[in-house]
Amino acid sequence: MKSDNRTQALQDNQRAEEEKSLKGQVTELRQVLREEKQETENLWSEEEELKSTDMKNTTERPACNRDVKEVLKEKLQQLHRDQLCSEKKSRLILEQQVQKLSEDLTSSQDYNTALELQVHELQDKVNGLHKKKKRRRSWWCF
Repeated sequence: MKSDNRTQALQDNQRAEEEKSLKGQVTELRQVLREEKQETENLWSEEEELKSTDMKNTTERPACNRDVKEVLKEKLQQLHRDQLCSEKKSRLILEQQVQKLSEDLTSSQDYNTALELQVHELQDKVNGLHKKKKRRRSWWCF
């Protein structure tokens, strides 16, 4: 019985450590997502700044430089599209990892709840056996 309790305690401790680890990983992944979102917002604001300066520079440049400007603008847009695509892919991967870790955490918590219910049931049975022994003893005492 003592070895069962020790084994149960060790399993409970391991589960608690796993839960802490999973919670830490979820927190880290959420922080990475926040950072990615901030970087994306910064890129959008930089692009807006570039557009506004380009509009100013367009009126000041001679006609021959406008073609070069258009080519550079197209390249910038392509780079921006590529970056957004890679950010979406990494965000999707991170979100999937967060989802999996959340599911693992939930299943671990469900398992712990089930174990707690089993422990309570066993304690109730043990208490019932102790009561039966006391009743038997008291009957024999008369």
